[in-house]
Amino acid sequence: MKFLVEWHSKPKNRKALMKILETWKQPDALKTLFAAHYCAGANRGFAVFETDNAEAIQEGLRVFLDHTDYVVTPILPMFPEK
Repeated sequence: MKFLVEWHSKPKNRKALMKILETWKQPDALKTLFAAHYCAGANRGFAVFETDNAEAIQEGLRVFLDHTDYVVTPILPMFPEK
């Protein structure tokens, strides 16, 4: 299943988040379909992942939870794949 992952962080957490990102490894159970992007001029961003195990998202993002708020939404394609 595919998931839209949106996040929001406070500017005061930027240094801590950058330090975490230096060593973070994406879990093997997550496949990135749309790489993480930040919204220009904002402290938020989004990515799209695919996984058979939604708990893999929780496990992958756990290290960021003290500094970032997440919304994870299951998504479906608008047009069926042929």
